[in-house]
Amino acid sequence: MMTGWIRVHRALSEHQIWLREPFTMAQAWVDLLMRANYHNSKILRGNRWVEIERGQLLTSILVLSSRWKRDRKTVRAWLAAFASDGMLDIETAHGADGGYTLLTIQNYEKFQRQATDGLDNGLPNALRDGRDDDLLHASDHTVDDYVPTSKEQVKKGKKEAASPTGSVPGPSLDQYLATLDTEAQVVVRQTVAAIAATRKGGKVAQKVLDDIARRFARFPLAAVLSGCRIYCTRDCAGQGKREHYLLGIIRNQVAERNGDVPSQPATKTRGQQLIDRAAAVVAEGNGP
Repeated sequence: MMTGWIRVHRALSEHQIWLREPFTMAQAWVDLLMRANYHNSKILRGNRWVEIERGQLLTSILVLSSRWKRDRKTVRAWLAAFASDGMLDIETAHGADGGYTLLTIQNYEKFQRQATDGLDNGLPNALRDGRDDDLLHASDHTVDDYVPTSKEQVKKGKKEAASPTGSVPGPSLDQYLATLDTEAQVVVRQTVAAIAATRKGGKVAQKVLDDIARRFARFPLAAVLSGCRIYCTRDCAGQGKREHYLLGIIRNQVAERNGDVPSQPATKTRGQQLIDRAAAVVAEGNGP
């Protein structure tokens, strides 16, 4: 049996190569290990607080099914297999105030002890704040997961919730992602991450993300993906342009595809212009 350790950063759990294909059973297990809470926290679920200890993950079968790209029957079977082998414990709750699945990784403390060389110090902001917040990647939590405790946080939350995107009918972000193939999911996730970068704290309220997804669902998928790629390629987020600008790009893509507006010719870069000029000189030298 092989012994020893390797260093795997938790960021792998959101890398394109990790999320590209449907998960294997082994990959699903490692995914749970990477996404388990690093230290104790609590989340408001409906009208009650749920304590989440170090080594636990608050999730749902639906979320895991979407993330792992496996049907819910397979997800339940894998979790049951992990539980039967003593790898984790499963606690489920149902009710109008918010159901959930709480997974407890067995022997987490034994194998994930506090490192003395700083390996575990590079924590996401959410974990450093004492929260297990996965908003940017198909969040396991509801919009009520985090209750702001300071005036500044309350003010920020109200500003996020009052986003001019407004609330429109349609699927949530998780539901929208579940309808896409792997490549399309990667494009949308990258765009969501870019939008988050336009916020001072690097996070977007789940309600806002769901509203964006509902607006995406009203457009043809090809136009949405094209608009997302343009938004990311041009670094619109780096210029402070938020989701409203992205939606404008998508509308323009729809108009162009419908022939309502003429497509703008692509602007050539300085390098492309020099190459064209050199090619013209060569062509003149080879002429009659």
